[in-house]
Amino acid sequence: MVFRQNADQNRTSNDLSTLQLALTNFKLVKINYHSPETNETTERTIEPFAMYSTQDNWLLIAFCLLRKDFRTFRLD
Repeated sequence: MVFRQNADQNRTSNDLSTLQLALTNFKLVKINYHSPETNETTERTIEPFAMYSTQDNWLLIAFCLLRKDFRTFRLD
């Protein structure tokens, strides 16, 4: 697992209420996921599992239907 600094101080909480509602109601969410390694963006359908905050970022743990595994997503 790799975590990067939020050097640009991007706001990472724009969608917290939507994600929290999906998490508590067991709803699937479609997101656009940007991979900094490949510089590609893919659409993912995920099932939110947990959210937590670091000093710099909000993180979402979710089951990714595309990868068929749990993943951690930064919310910026």
